Amino acid sequence: HVHTVMMCFVSFTGLCGLYKVFYPHLKQWGKISGWIIFLFPSVLFWSSGVLKEGFLFFGLGLLLYHFFPMLKQKQWWRLLPVAACIMLLFVTKFYLLVAVLPALLGALVIHITGKRFLLLKYGAVILFYGIAGLLTDKIFPGYDPFHVLAIKQNDMLNLARGGTYLLSDSTVAYVKPEDRKCVVPDNDSGFYHIAEGSRFYYWHILDFNDTLFAEKSRDTIRYTIMSDFPKASSLIDVKPLQPTFLSIISNTPMAIWNVLVRPYPWEAKGLLLLVALLENLLLLALLVFSLLYVKRNNGNENLIVFSLVFVVMLFAITGLTSPVIGAITRYRIPGL
Repeated sequence: HVHTVMMCFVSFTGLCGLYKVFYPHLKQWGKISGWIIFLFPSVLFWSSGVLKEGFLFFGLGLLLYHFFPMLKQKQWWRLLPVAACIMLLFVTKFYLLVAVLPALLGALVIHITGKRFLLLKYGAVILFYGIAGLLTDKIFPGYDPFHVLAIKQNDMLNLARGGTYLLSDSTVAYVKPEDRKCVVPDNDSGFYHIAEGSRFYYWHILDFNDTLFAEKSRDTIRYTIMSDFPKASSLIDVKPLQPTFLSIISNTPMAIWNVLVRPYPWEAKGLLLLVALLENLLLLALLVFSLLYVKRNNGNENLIVFSLVFVVMLFAITGLTSPVIGAITRYRIPGL
């Protein structure tokens, strides 16, 4: 519990940084802006435990708290905390740093060149960011960000689909979660065998690219269990990513939609998903309200576009790599 109290203090400090960045532009909202930042249910829940989210909010909040005054007031000593916060995000949640960097670069360009053609300048920064992603493999051989996204989604899918992976001297076997009862222990030896007449997939260790399917087989091999997980209850149907730019771009709109809108009402099974559904309804209502009562030329355009770029990038990465609604509701909270 001592660790919990300290983590709450760390995350609260970061949220205070966010509040101090945004409140001067939302004074007409009064206390509502504070309620939204500090008391949004999923933010309050996930930032109040011994989890990465505490460091995540600390790093993000203090990064923005020091970044914008550094530009506006030319307080270059703030470069040190900005660099420290970037390093903290790098080691804590790298995908969050990937999402916030184009927004930071865009804000820097606007500060240097002025607000004229603001959207065009942010668009140029995002285009440059995309080209840099395409060339990363050429600059750093062996590291392809599109391949990383595809692998991340594949790992999440494998975990979410559940099932049991078994290992022998020469074979890896996979049993679907609905067929888990066919994995039978061999007395108290710590080994298992697959019951006769069961269905399972297997690979020979020497030729792991060849997937074989056995049905109603008589398998006498003795296995140890590598991993054993149930199927995720909130798994959604997603298209598997290919490690190509075209695959990432074509799947991005649906990825953003899934993060912004889901769970649908009929998917909200359990308290956490029900809260996420209510949050979505509140968020969509706030978006409609903001569009209806938007004030043009209020001096906040740079901060607004900065926020939109960050949220869209974060929602895209989250939706592309997370096929489970329960995970999405956690990973999207910096965007909220």
